[in-house]
Amino acid sequence: TPDMNCNKVIEALLAGLEKGKRDFGVEYGVITCAMRHHSEEENARMLRTAREYLGHGVCAADLAGAESLYPMSEFMELFKKTKALGMPFTLHAGECGNVQNILDSVEAGAGRIGHGIAMRGHADVQKELQKKGIGIEMCPISNLQTKAVGSTKDYPMREFLNARLKVTVNTDNRTVSNTTLTKELEFIQKTYGITDEEIHLMMRNAVDVAFADAGLDMEQEDPYRVGTIIGSGIGSLSCVEQNYDKIQTKGPARVNPLMVPLMISNMAAGNVSIQLGLKGRSEE
Repeated sequence: TPDMNCNKVIEALLAGLEKGKRDFGVEYGVITCAMRHHSEEENARMLRTAREYLGHGVCAADLAGAESLYPMSEFMELFKKTKALGMPFTLHAGECGNVQNILDSVEAGAGRIGHGIAMRGHADVQKELQKKGIGIEMCPISNLQTKAVGSTKDYPMREFLNARLKVTVNTDNRTVSNTTLTKELEFIQKTYGITDEEIHLMMRNAVDVAFADAGLDMEQEDPYRVGTIIGSGIGSLSCVEQNYDKIQTKGPARVNPLMVPLMISNMAAGNVSIQLGLKGRSEE
């Protein structure tokens, strides 16, 4: 509507996040999410609008929605244009079991793949993504809840790590799945025997593929400084929820050094994500 268009939605969100940054010293980045059930015109308009804020709060784009009904092949032109705009993006692909959606997403230029579990058993596809350094936003608890895989034994966490893919751990949607990043990490260690060293590896992967300014995601001169980006991967906020009592309340935010790796992992897919589901119009 004229009173609530995409510009106003993004600006309202950025204003709130900026206040949080001032009040709590927490960095942020916004991924604007196109929806598969929207028309190409609507999605393109939203992405053009979001591009106006790239580097000023917005850091990337995404595509989500009913993957089985709207395969990636229908969005190749849209993301060709998005790439031409100079906007990085992650794409939900391979959650529904269609490995072709992953291949098409990589061809379109995605820097990260949301879920990606359809690569299970496809060593050739895994090798291709490993060579290209594509980030894999794995969401274990959500994928099991939605029956994207049949059981815990079918989940390819160990397979992907062994293939040296850039695996990151994400929450997908904290409220729907009733999960946190802490729960996800505890779950994969208990269920799949993921070692502390592998957790640290996935945290470094998260830093490598985060859609963050180079000066931000590598700013580790003071290992105590809270420089985390809120949000793990696919569309959800995540913090070091059980450790706030360890943060000093006076002066610059400082933390126990043992918390730093968990905070780094919050960069995992790097950023606060919003789905611009309203069909708002840019003020063109």
